[in-house]
Amino acid sequence: MTELPNTTIKQPKKTVVEPGERLVQRYVLALNTHASKKTASFFTEDFVMKQDHEGQIYGGQADMRQSLRALFALSPDFEIKIITISGAVNIWSMKWVWSGTFAKKVL
Repeated sequence: MTELPNTTIKQPKKTVVEPGERLVQRYVLALNTHASKKTASFFTEDFVMKQDHEGQIYGGQADMRQSLRALFALSPDFEIKIITISGAVNIWSMKWVWSGTFAKKVL
């Protein structure tokens, strides 16, 4: 009787996209399509964001929409590329690269 060689059949790698990862991807898609209303909908009405370099404080979806419209006007080809997404359950983060050309002189 001939003995068969010991072989292992590799199973295809299963790709599972977590709900938090999908949320991050949808957020970036909204940003990349310059959808200020859709992007702002990812934030609650009681959120607060402080931009130290600008000395401004934003709060709520209306402020976020206004801020995004200004960003998209300043850089019409603004785009984000995701480098990595990591997290679990309800805490997610991403490493991203922003790119774009300024439509007017800044500073």
